[in-house]
Amino acid sequence: MLNILKDNNFKIFSIILISLIIDNLLILTIESPPAWDQGYHLSNVFKMYNILGDGNLNFINKSDHLLNITTSYRGPLTYFLSAIFLKLFKNSYQYAYLSNQLFNIICIISIYKLAKLFRDESTGVWACLIFTFSPFIINQRIDYLIDLSLTSFSTLSLLFFTKWFICNKKNYLISILSGISLGLIFLVKPTGIIFFILPLITIILKKINNQKEFLSSLYETFLFILSFVLIIFPWFSKHWLTIITSTINAWNWGINYQDGLDINSFSSWLFYFKTIPIMFGIINFSVFLLIFIFEKISSKNLFETNIKKLKKYNLWFFIYILNCYLIASLMSTKDIRFIMPVFPLLCIYIANFINSKNNKLFKSLNKKIILLITIFSTLLVSNDGLIVKNLESNKKNNWPHYEIMNKLKKSNPYLVTTLAVLPDTKEINTFNLEAEAARQGGNVAVRQIVSNKNSYKKDLEYFDWFLVKTQQQGVMTSQSKQLLNEYLLKNSSFTINDEWNLPDKSKVILLRRRSINSSVNQIDCSFKNPEFDIKQINNGINIIFRGKGSVINSSNLMIDFKNKDFKKSTNISLANGLFAKSLKEDKCYFLSQEVPVDFPKNISSNISNNLFVKVRLLKKGGEIDYLENIIDNFLLDEKLIGTDYILMTNRITKVENLGKLLKDGRFEDLFNLVGVINQSDPEQKYLYNAEKIYLERYKENQTKENLYNILISQILQRKIIEAEKTINMIIEVDNNNGNAHLTKAIINTYLFNRKGSRTAIYEAKQKLNSEENKNILKIIEGINYILEMNFINAYKTFT
Repeated sequence: MLNILKDNNFKIFSIILISLIIDNLLILTIESPPAWDQGYHLSNVFKMYNILGDGNLNFINKSDHLLNITTSYRGPLTYFLSAIFLKLFKNSYQYAYLSNQLFNIICIISIYKLAKLFRDESTGVWACLIFTFSPFIINQRIDYLIDLSLTSFSTLSLLFFTKWFICNKKNYLISILSGISLGLIFLVKPTGIIFFILPLITIILKKINNQKEFLSSLYETFLFILSFVLIIFPWFSKHWLTIITSTINAWNWGINYQDGLDINSFSSWLFYFKTIPIMFGIINFSVFLLIFIFEKISSKNLFETNIKKLKKYNLWFFIYILNCYLIASLMSTKDIRFIMPVFPLLCIYIANFINSKNNKLFKSLNKKIILLITIFSTLLVSNDGLIVKNLESNKKNNWPHYEIMNKLKKSNPYLVTTLAVLPDTKEINTFNLEAEAARQGGNVAVRQIVSNKNSYKKDLEYFDWFLVKTQQQGVMTSQSKQLLNEYLLKNSSFTINDEWNLPDKSKVILLRRRSINSSVNQIDCSFKNPEFDIKQINNGINIIFRGKGSVINSSNLMIDFKNKDFKKSTNISLANGLFAKSLKEDKCYFLSQEVPVDFPKNISSNISNNLFVKVRLLKKGGEIDYLENIIDNFLLDEKLIGTDYILMTNRITKVENLGKLLKDGRFEDLFNLVGVINQSDPEQKYLYNAEKIYLERYKENQTKENLYNILISQILQRKIIEAEKTINMIIEVDNNNGNAHLTKAIINTYLFNRKGSRTAIYEAKQKLNSEENKNILKIIEGINYILEMNFINAYKTFT
């Protein structure tokens, strides 16, 4: 028994087990819903959980969906590992938080192995103890952010980099493992790899300097790069542009909103130096510091340093710490979490001091006893300790997230319901509501309202459901949101569906459109062929479709109205393509959908009997069913035209607006409109359907307008190869439009087609009129120079 207790592997296992128990006890005391960032990260975890459990997707489709969960500077690996953890245990917030133990274990093992290289196994055990039970790390584990996972893979990568650095012989495996581990950091947070710039340069210089193994060193470097690229390629190749742009946006956000901590301020460079004690805990750090000072005084070498004693490990670790500190201090946003990858090394150095026997005042055993007392007393009685947390947990507050999402899910079970959220408080915000929606299966999408004073009334066209709150609205509130809040509550198109009292004495109110845009119900198959009906309603039409799931899934309608006085066309995606899951192909369904159509105001009802309505059903495979004979009469009632009732917008029609903005080169307006539309369509199904519809429309009416509609649909879906073919067709019919050549230059740059880019840039220079678009062209030209390694011309272009 004594041998087991002395075994270091048993000690490491015990540290993991105790931390798991403590984390679970603390997690059980959590009463508030996750805040902003936590809600965002948790929603991605639950979305991945849903994809992993979707039996309708094959392996390739699942992989594609998983890689599309995040397209920003926050990678998918953290969420994927947590989702696997939930699949093994339970789909709940408790287990989502507990999944942090995966990253904690990676940290512990990496710290233990690093300390073993640095000194010995005993130092590794004490370093793991200090790291695992520091108040800061415990708080990270009972929360859900990506900093702990970044720290875990950074420490793992440092372990492999260290082994690669100290290895004086060829070792291809360790170079491959170093590349893989750096790739895993990239898949957690792409910017995390910049913490390894100086260590990587150091290794390469050391290897190159070894002339005996020069060729082997080159091969090792090649294998390192290859393994890194193979790991990141599936995700990075799909989203490289949005990863880069989101990183730039995050940088700019930090510049705009963190006054006093910019690069040229002294406080920016001292920020992390002052916050490092917080990681250990003020009590723990104070005890460590006092013991250290007393030992130095007793040995009479308080200020003595000896450079000769600096071992290669110290220099190597210093390079890593310096790299992390420089990069973190240069970053526009400052937060103690961003320096976490350094913390495991600091724990190793503290453990080395605690474990040292070369001290006069404190014996190693005494230091260890003091360390254990301070750590576990902090765990029990600090502000975040077990005792205080459990006393506070008796004050349970009920938050309505589950009830809101459950009500929406049941309101239309066959369709994805999109909820527009106005409040943005810590407890009621888009991200934690989205997390709850994803946890319940993903039938509800939650979106933050992006509004402005000039167009806030237009927001009512994009959503059937809104959530508003009384009293405090949160940090991101604005005048436009307040105006929209008031407008919603007064508008006759919406009605209060339900409301809940909050612990802060305010209310959240759920509003719904009086007539929901689309509804689907299963019915008996009492008909042989699909049945279709259409009638006019306020400001549009109501279509009713009865058919099998195999017909309704991913089908679209193309409707043409025509008589001697006017001609009007509208294109419709059935249920806006927002099916929660594919309808069962052999079952029958009733679908009702309202669509806004702008009929002429002067149309006369006495000629409506002569109205011809041509309806075509465009199926998933491209087949077309003609349904015009089903329509006997369509009465256009002038009394219904022009009333104040607001219907949900037809997103397919909005693509025509996008196509026109692209044609006119109004890129800012275009992407503003894209942002608004995308908020209301969680998976951007309208783009896929619009492309199909306008390809069919182009077959019968070969206008450049239809080509622009097809092009913008393809660009926004990132179908760049198809977009290149479409832009070439546009150039043939609209060659004098400089905006078309600018778009071609952008597409060819994305495809790394330098020859095509140069030609398009030249043509755009001759034909562009807008100064704003000329500036965009300069950026594209500069990027092409960079791709050609022509940095002098790139500099001239940008300056």
